[in-house]
Amino acid sequence: MKMEILNKLSKLVEKTAKTVWLNNISNDYILGRLYREASLQDCFYYHMRRELGDSTLDYFKMFIYPEYYYQGKYVDMAILVKQEELEVPIAIFEFKYLDSTNDKLFYADVSKVVDYIKNDTICKFFLGFIQEVEYDYPENFSWLNNNQKLLAAGRVIEMTGGFCKPNEDKSHWFIKST
Repeated sequence: MKMEILNKLSKLVEKTAKTVWLNNISNDYILGRLYREASLQDCFYYHMRRELGDSTLDYFKMFIYPEYYYQGKYVDMAILVKQEELEVPIAIFEFKYLDSTNDKLFYADVSKVVDYIKNDTICKFFLGFIQEVEYDYPENFSWLNNNQKLLAAGRVIEMTGGFCKPNEDKSHWFIKST
């Protein structure tokens, strides 16, 4: 399969993931369908598969794997394209869902993704984080520091949800692409 097709599939996956996060996952959250990280992963998988459709997945030999072994570690989810005998990852997902102000686990996933980028030139990486805290986050909030942003430019999509501004009941959902 040509690089041009892999790039188009990568863009399709990115567009679909963003739609799923902002529309489906936020709605699942509001309806109480998410109960921590495992259910977040399951719901995201379900919506991605439904949105991409079996005909697209079959035609392009795309596969969605939960708990995929990648660069010596397990990632929460991966989307791959099969080329001859090879499986080419085009999207890697890491998810976190915590109701804690302790954000060390979130930043551990960020570091893991940044390390993956150093050894992969094709794949896009998605951080799907729900942190249920009251937080007056800045408009330009990012999980990545400035050095990580430089390395991750064009490769990482941050999908964040669960933050509530002080004195608000509504959770906020947003996406930031590096």
